[in-house]
Amino acid sequence: MEWIKIFLPLFGVALGWMLSESGKRNADKRQDKRKLKKLLFFLLELRFHFVRELSIKKGFDKYLSSVKSKLAVKFEVDGNDPEYILNIDALKPIIELLFERLRDHEKLEFLSVNIDNVIVDLAEIFPILAYELNGQHNIKERLGNFEKYFDEMKKFTNKVIICLR
Repeated sequence: MEWIKIFLPLFGVALGWMLSESGKRNADKRQDKRKLKKLLFFLLELRFHFVRELSIKKGFDKYLSSVKSKLAVKFEVDGNDPEYILNIDALKPIIELLFERLRDHEKLEFLSVNIDNVIVDLAEIFPILAYELNGQHNIKERLGNFEKYFDEMKKFTNKVIICLR
């Protein structure tokens, strides 16, 4: 009976310690899942913007080739004439500038600001994945390239003189 008085409190302390540790471990796992879900959200948003930019560019190229052929037929011009092609290609930056206004600049800035924080949080969970996202895939650099591309388009469209006969 004396041994029950000794081991029962030790057993209670050990059981309490195990429950406390399992609670901490579960809380850490939930926190890691939150970080991963946040990263997944931002990466999906980033993918959406990249895919949309790519589809706009492909659609724009199809549209421009359609416009070239229709204008050649309407004005009875040879569609393969280098001067005609040059003049039509001069319209490309202007039309791209119009498409550029459809972009959501605020959303890209939001992604740009928050992607660093998410990668830092991810580095605590999966450092190799965080390295690949930050170093190998250059997410921030790609976002910057989109901005540079459209800034160059704005500068170019201001300098282009369009001469259509």
